[in-house]
Amino acid sequence: MRLCVRKSNTSFYCQLIDDVRHVVLAYESSAKLGLKSCNIINAGKVGESIGDKIVKLGINSVVFDRSKYLYHGKIRSFVEGVRSKGVVI
Repeated sequence: MRLCVRKSNTSFYCQLIDDVRHVVLAYESSAKLGLKSCNIINAGKVGESIGDKIVKLGINSVVFDRSKYLYHGKIRSFVEGVRSKGVVI
């Protein structure tokens, strides 16, 4: 399972992808949660939300695909949110 992220100036997006079956298992975004800005705190909330969905699917370990983004700020907050739900990245 691969956890892929994308961010823009206004939103933060993530999706859990099964690369073997080529399907998206879960999706979350700051817009879907009703968060009006994309900041570090809201990125953490998106991480917690997708972490809950991953745990409900019975998955305990994922590979993190941060694309071109450096591991700091919003990306780090997102990962900490996912890890807070017990998912190993």
